[in-house]
Amino acid sequence: MLQPVKGLILDSAPCRLTPSISARGFTAAVLSKPAESIQIQHPHLVSAAQLLFTPVLKFPPIANRQDQIWQAWSNTAPLCPQLYLYSSADALIPPSAVQHFQEMQKQRGVQVHSKMWTDSAHCEHYRIHPDEYVSQLERFVERCCH
Repeated sequence: MLQPVKGLILDSAPCRLTPSISARGFTAAVLSKPAESIQIQHPHLVSAAQLLFTPVLKFPPIANRQDQIWQAWSNTAPLCPQLYLYSSADALIPPSAVQHFQEMQKQRGVQVHSKMWTDSAHCEHYRIHPDEYVSQLERFVERCCH
């Protein structure tokens, strides 16, 4: 099934799911607030959510499934070129996690391309930088398809 894949594009990902990431993302989603401000504006709610997610993510069926997903991403993702679009301003996914994954993919022999912005929030790169985002996509698709 993965053989026809010509390229893989990831926006603000990947990263292993942690209680901290889960708590910030969940709290931001429930309150319909940007993740960038959720820790400052609602620290007690984020802390409570983190207490909730800590045992949930350790529950064996959930932990095992997460391990399976991460192993698949790490070891069986297509060896086609990969483009990573991310930001150092992401309040959910640390850029170091995305960079670590890129290095893992390079070690597998994958051709890795990336663009890191410094001012766009999680999955907001297109909204903040539409022309540059589209340009990155067009160049990558051109490289992959020709």
